[in-house]
Amino acid sequence: AAVMAAHVTRWGGRPLHFGCAVALSGRFGLDLDLEALSDGERQVCQAAIVVARRLQPLVQQGELIRLVSPTEGADRSRAALAYVGEDRSEAVLFAYQLEVAHVAGPTLTLQWLNPEVTYEVRATDLVLGSDPVVTQLLGSQLIAGIEWPLTEPETARIFEITRL
Repeated sequence: AAVMAAHVTRWGGRPLHFGCAVALSGRFGLDLDLEALSDGERQVCQAAIVVARRLQPLVQQGELIRLVSPTEGADRSRAALAYVGEDRSEAVLFAYQLEVAHVAGPTLTLQWLNPEVTYEVRATDLVLGSDPVVTQLLGSQLIAGIEWPLTEPETARIFEITRL
């Protein structure tokens, strides 16, 4: 899979947690003055680095599946993509709420999973003070779909999906 370089910057004035989540879907890096970060911003970056260390092999070597395009169709307020491991035992799904939406969000259907297998799903927002939510779901539930999880502009959720 061709992976884009993605660095966290202050460009565009977007929230740091959102910039980190977007950069995690590529070759994650920080293009920031680390000395100028507040304690809260530093904690967000540290959390993103922990996630990056877990995800980078999958993001760099997995199969890219585009789920929701921010450039096609009537609703351009959202984007979602996934990277899937070669043996389909793991995946990471990135969901981004880019701006205010005027229609209901799509259901994210994960068709590549085995319907009869149980998966651990770790949902992470990089917002300061939020902890990952870990659940176990059958592949059939994930194939049926995850309801769009975001409503606020410039927010993101990362779903790490691992076969148990």
